[in-house]
Amino acid sequence: MKILFIINRHAGSGKADKKWPKIEKKIKENFKDYSIVFTEKKGHAVEISRKAVQKKIPLIVAGGGDGTISETAAGFIGKNGKPLQTPSARSTMLGILPLGSGCDFIRTLNIPNDIEKSLEIIKKQKRRIIDMGTASFINHQGKKEKRPFINISDAGIGAQVMHVFDGQTKVFGAFISYQLATLRGLIQFTNKHFKIVIDNKKIKDEPANTVLIANGKYFGSGMKVAPDAKIDDGFFDVIVLDKMSRLKMLLKMPALQKGKYKGIKEINLYKAQKVKVETTPKAYIELDGEQLGATPIEFEIIKSAIPVIAP
Repeated sequence: MKILFIINRHAGSGKADKKWPKIEKKIKENFKDYSIVFTEKKGHAVEISRKAVQKKIPLIVAGGGDGTISETAAGFIGKNGKPLQTPSARSTMLGILPLGSGCDFIRTLNIPNDIEKSLEIIKKQKRRIIDMGTASFINHQGKKEKRPFINISDAGIGAQVMHVFDGQTKVFGAFISYQLATLRGLIQFTNKHFKIVIDNKKIKDEPANTVLIANGKYFGSGMKVAPDAKIDDGFFDVIVLDKMSRLKMLLKMPALQKGKYKGIKEINLYKAQKVKVETTPKAYIELDGEQLGATPIEFEIIKSAIPVIAP
């Protein structure tokens, strides 16, 4: 079987590049008919993946962190927001070789953050057809943009934290760096007026903190924000955090990180296929760990979008 590895050697704050000779050796030991392409810029994995899907290469492996996985998966989706192939026994599969720092998406699929073990999973080729989502928003250039995503998106405090995280040093590693960014983001963030419409029904038109649109369960280097999310049920899990003070957010953070929402009246949970979010003033938004623009934003689920190799 022909396999294409799309590798981000800058993943894991450059650790993937240092480990690359050992990683390449393991790939050679496990596979024969394969090729490797290295990403050179943001969005490059989307281009490489889309061309490979159009050529019907049987297996595309994303080697990197959540950003590389997200971009590679996005290549399976056309510009119209529909899968380029109908998932079937013969359609192109997505494999994952985790090389990043956070690697949140693999937690939902129970793929270990281990090179040898993940390659063994790829070899077994046990496929699982999962959902994805699309998001339409205003990018940093002030233009409308539509993008697929595979894991979690949010508007509010989470995107503010990601904005801080992107601009600070990662010398302490992904987890500690994210916790520091969370504290700084909490200090900077103010509640905004949210108008949220879920499946054509308005559920909020008042000050709030954040809305999370979850396909997977984890984001933010291991925060289990959507414990009930199912990646193949045809629905997003929507988590809405009502207006909270900075102190209350700080006190509730341990519960938020573990998805233990019982008894927290400021948190409301929904299932949805379409979600519209507007805020006043505008709020940062992020998709799969990348801060891409601002509200307004619209989400739509893509049912049975892509075959993924998982345990």
